[in-house]
Amino acid sequence: MSRIVDYWQAREEFLRGADGAGFRTMRFRIPSEESPELFQDFAILKRDPEKFLIHFSGVHGIEGYAGSEIQRNLFSQSFSETGPSLLFVHGVNPLGMAFYRRANAENVDLNRNFRSGPAKPNPDYDHFQSYLNPSSTFDWWLGPLQALMAKWKLGEERSGQAIASGQVKYPKGLFYMGTEIQREIFLIQEFLRAHLKTAKMVVCLDFHTGLGDGEMLIVDRAQKSSDLPFFAQKFEKIWVPDPQSKLYENQGRFSDGVRHALPETKVHYLLQEIGTRGPTETLRALRKENWEWFRRQTSQERPEPLKQEMLEAFYPSDSKWREKTLQLGVDRFQKCLDLLQH
Repeated sequence: MSRIVDYWQAREEFLRGADGAGFRTMRFRIPSEESPELFQDFAILKRDPEKFLIHFSGVHGIEGYAGSEIQRNLFSQSFSETGPSLLFVHGVNPLGMAFYRRANAENVDLNRNFRSGPAKPNPDYDHFQSYLNPSSTFDWWLGPLQALMAKWKLGEERSGQAIASGQVKYPKGLFYMGTEIQREIFLIQEFLRAHLKTAKMVVCLDFHTGLGDGEMLIVDRAQKSSDLPFFAQKFEKIWVPDPQSKLYENQGRFSDGVRHALPETKVHYLLQEIGTRGPTETLRALRKENWEWFRRQTSQERPEPLKQEMLEAFYPSDSKWREKTLQLGVDRFQKCLDLLQH
């Protein structure tokens, strides 16, 4: 399967694959100043009305290219008339996917946005502000040294939690949580409420790429009492967010928004993370991308070197990585399907 790195082409191939596999497709428009033709796309195959398997891709925009490839491959399989109902959500954050970002048009990280109350303070983020979000050329060059000193002062565990758990102080900064629930999440919730009214059990597989090496299958800390034993039936190693294991615990999880939309349904949520590069390289790419984004003209093309650096950080061109990622993506989907069929 070819490596597609254009949002509109990936979307077209997703819709073609869904139609060919007998899925019903629907869409929500996500308008922006950058482009009017941005959509969340849904492909649904109604079978058992009480059991659903949902596959999400592109919560973090650019990560949606790898997720799209997995979804297109899954459509090439044959689906019987019986079994759990299936739902594929393509391009949860279409602007991020189209413009090679993790965040949306409001610079909000959609996996840190949903919450029922005020955000928890994250004062440690201030130590890394000039590195992550430099406001001047001086900050750009001095930031890495300040970040190194902050990491030495706070330690590795506390530093990782400070950077990635989410923040509301800097609207133009990385890992910004936003002050309102974003349209992308609201529309997902509306779709689930409308089309999964009869669901008694839902299994979600949320695909991501980025930090680290290899694969991590992650369940929420708050839900570990039910999700760990459920997924342990099929998966040997399940991770629970814990800074001591170098896996930060973020606020405003996208999964909480899904659960909020389906309060009477048993929801089991698994986040699949496929590593690409180490944290230093990945943060370097994000830092460059964010710096350029807030200094560009609306609808201006992203510089090709920046685009390629972001793609290599979240959807590498290496054929072995893509082959392994596709294999893992399909295998995890099938195992989640098996869990619903027993």
